[in-house]
Amino acid sequence: PDTITTLNNLGATLQHHGAHSEAEPILRELEALQVERLGPEHEDTLLATNNLATLLLSLGQVDEALERLEFVVEQQTARHTIAHPRTLASMSNLAGCYDDLGRSEQAEALYREVLTQKQKILPVGHPSLLIGQNNLARFLVEAGKPEEAAELRAAALEASLEHHGLRSRFTLTLLLNEGKARAQAGEWALAEQPLRQVVNEAPGVFPSPS
Repeated sequence: PDTITTLNNLGATLQHHGAHSEAEPILRELEALQVERLGPEHEDTLLATNNLATLLLSLGQVDEALERLEFVVEQQTARHTIAHPRTLASMSNLAGCYDDLGRSEQAEALYREVLTQKQKILPVGHPSLLIGQNNLARFLVEAGKPEEAAELRAAALEASLEHHGLRSRFTLTLLLNEGKARAQAGEWALAEQPLRQVVNEAPGVFPSPS
């Protein structure tokens, strides 16, 4: 257990600092130890597998990540309700994996299912719900559905402003996404205001690295 805790903390620290390549062998060792100690279907092993798969996605190792994520989602769906936080997190990761592989229909279906489940169990403005709205909106822009994406972004931004205020990481991230989406669509006049708000407020919310 001490070794597992050490590996978990080290892997998380490396990821936090963007050292993904250095974190990969740590998380692989952690997963292997959990499989040996607890078996592949244990909750702690599934968490380790999900964390490794998420890292592999960031490293572009999509096929290997897909195999792990499909297994994790299958096991967690059987073990918990579909609305369990760990199940939803893994489903969202799997949706991103499908998206990276160009499997758009499967990605969209999963993003929508994750958001639907979060809307059932979380209050408006909850950070996890905002993330679900943002993820689906981002996908819809790429899928050529800008009108629905804009509606989702607007709803998320309104909720974030109401529940977290302007000077919050959630709101500023949503404003940045709104500005970027408008700019990508060539809607420069609509892009300017949210981007200016981010520029003005970000220094007080996102401290500069020391």
